[in-house]
Amino acid sequence: MSLPQEVNTVGQAHMMIDFLDKLQQTNFFESKIFKDMQLCSPSYKEFLSTAKFDNQGYLILSLYSYLVLPKALFGSKYHSNFNAIDKYIDSIKLRADPIYKDDRDGVKYLKHIRNSIAHGQIEFPEDEDVIKGIAIKTKCARFTDINNNTKEKCVVELPISELRTLIGKLEQIIIEFIHNAQQPT
Repeated sequence: MSLPQEVNTVGQAHMMIDFLDKLQQTNFFESKIFKDMQLCSPSYKEFLSTAKFDNQGYLILSLYSYLVLPKALFGSKYHSNFNAIDKYIDSIKLRADPIYKDDRDGVKYLKHIRNSIAHGQIEFPEDEDVIKGIAIKTKCARFTDINNNTKEKCVVELPISELRTLIGKLEQIIIEFIHNAQQPT
C-alpha cells in the first residue's frame, strides 16, 4: 500500500527521531563506533558526547517534524488532542504574552509554537535570576510568533525540562496519524 506523500514525509521524520532516541538509550555515545566515527569537526563529537540528544538541535528537529511537517493535522480530527496539549502547555509555561485576537478565548500555544519553529523564531536564553540572594539560571525555550501583516505577536517561554514531555505528547499524535493512514479505507 502506498502512503500519501505527507504521511510518508512525517513517517520518515518520525522514524529518524525514534532511531536517534534508540541510539541514546543504547549508550551509543559510549560505543566504539561513535569513538571511531569521523565527524566534520572534532568539536561536534565533543559536544555530542556531552550533550547527547538533549540539545537545542534535537529539540528543534523534533518540534519541526511533529508540528510543521504535518500541518494538515491542525484543525483535523486530532483537534481534541491538540487542545489537551495546549492545556498542558498552559500549566507548564514560564511566560506567555499573547496579543493575537484569536487568543481571546484561550491561547493556541501549539499554533504559536508551530509558527515560531516554521519561521526560525526560537531562542534558548539563559536568564539569571536572583532568588533569596542565589543566582539561578533558568533554561527555557522562547518561541516568538509574529504576524507581520497584522503586527500581532505572541511570545511563549517553556522550561527546557518539559520539552521532552511535550515532544512525547506530540509523538503520540504522529504515531496515531501514521497508524490511521496505514489502515485500509
